[in-house]
Amino acid sequence: MSSPSDPRVATRLPAGHLPSVRARILGIGLVAVGLAAGAGVATAQAPDGPRVTLQPAALAAEAAPVGSQSSSWYCTGGTGGTGHTATPGATTTIVLANASTRRVTGTMDVVDGRGQTGSRTFVVPPDGQIDERPGTVLAGAWLAARVDVHGGGVTASELLRASSGTAMIPCASETSLHWYFAQATTVRGASLFVSLFNPTTNLAVVDLTFHTVSGLISPAPDQGIVVDPGRLVTVTVGQYVQDERDVATVVSARSGAVTAAELQVYDVGGVAGMALVPGVPAPARRWELPYLLDVAGGASELSVLNPSRSVPAHVTVAVRLPTGTAAPFEQVVAPSSVWSLETSSQLRIPTGVAYSLEITATGGPGVVVGRIGAGTPQSAAPQWGSQVGIPVPVASGPYATRWLVPCVAGGAVSGKAATTRTVASATPSPAARAPGDVVVFDNPGTVARRASVRVMTGGGVRVVGTVHVAPHGIATLGARVGPLLVDANRPLAIEELATPAGSAGVIALSAVQQR
Repeated sequence: MSSPSDPRVATRLPAGHLPSVRARILGIGLVAVGLAAGAGVATAQAPDGPRVTLQPAALAAEAAPVGSQSSSWYCTGGTGGTGHTATPGATTTIVLANASTRRVTGTMDVVDGRGQTGSRTFVVPPDGQIDERPGTVLAGAWLAARVDVHGGGVTASELLRASSGTAMIPCASETSLHWYFAQATTVRGASLFVSLFNPTTNLAVVDLTFHTVSGLISPAPDQGIVVDPGRLVTVTVGQYVQDERDVATVVSARSGAVTAAELQVYDVGGVAGMALVPGVPAPARRWELPYLLDVAGGASELSVLNPSRSVPAHVTVAVRLPTGTAAPFEQVVAPSSVWSLETSSQLRIPTGVAYSLEITATGGPGVVVGRIGAGTPQSAAPQWGSQVGIPVPVASGPYATRWLVPCVAGGAVSGKAATTRTVASATPSPAARAPGDVVVFDNPGTVARRASVRVMTGGGVRVVGTVHVAPHGIATLGARVGPLLVDANRPLAIEELATPAGSAGVIALSAVQQR
């Protein structure tokens, strides 16, 4: 049953196999999306809505060029810490990093799940970073924020801290008709929420479908959800999708467009953690998970969602180890289904050794990739986390050669500059031994690549050094260095592994591509 405060109550409208791989295929039926291959561009169509073209970049977070007159970010899935039973005391921070050489002003408009609104202005110093807390504008169980900036070059990320863990994702820089989440769970001890934010001036009507081992689940209360302009709706998935080990979610707008994020809170068998997961607006044909580590007694699982309703995806998962080779995993993923691969149970992936995964899909428009990693109850907290893979642009698409890596500034107060720490060593290593405080540079190509790394100081930039990455290799900075600007001569996939945890990828903080 929906709670009295559930906004959906008053706003509903009528309605292949490999013997060596332990894998599960989630049959998920047909979803309301059509995908057309060709030139790396997917075209999606809602049942009763207009056609839109989705760009090859599968993650909807890209900073506007420095010379832009204005830019906007949409931060979904946060909480003000009031009335939030799943993550009591959780706080959300919007981390704003300015890659330009001039001070930038802007406005943060906040809305809660009851429709109350508030606003605050801010100033970000040149080559600097500040933290803004929506909970000091509004106090509520669920919050969303729209950040409007007078200029370009500013990156907005959403940081969520709670007793169960820490998570940070880039805010979205676009809305979409569709959002995909490849992996989640509603087993006993796990809570799953989907937040829908409509930052536009048009009403949106949204359907949610959940794809599980038990089949396709489309709860009536989760169909025809009306998200009014400027409003936020959060769905408690476990009310109707109960005790499912693997849940993939598809958000489809009948009309209008929204942004979407999932919050997963996990506490099962003494292993606990939290993940804030951004929705993926379009599939991609190639994905990277740059730095993973399976600990003894822990668990990790890769999920690959094929959202096409008519074309199977031929998926190959290549494993890259520091030394030696491992045979790839292969699977034909049927239309509208999910392949779940328990990587921690595979003998070809050594326990306690850092590795990377490269996922490629042929025969269709692409797939969506997610991964969970868990340690043991004795591991450093948090022991559990979830992440989205990093899409690799198609050859004709935009090159991810410039990235901004925000700084997770503990204890910074609203409007104050974030703390910057000095690099302990700028010498990259092929594989770090611990998952804490590591910036990872992953080279998906066949030629060596280099990246110039600079730290933003709040009044300029300071050169950290040059990172060289071997073909199909990774390099790391072994210490957290504050907000970073990375300029590479060829595309790189970049992420940060922050806070000691039981397994690499438990807390993977995404870098944001700069245009």
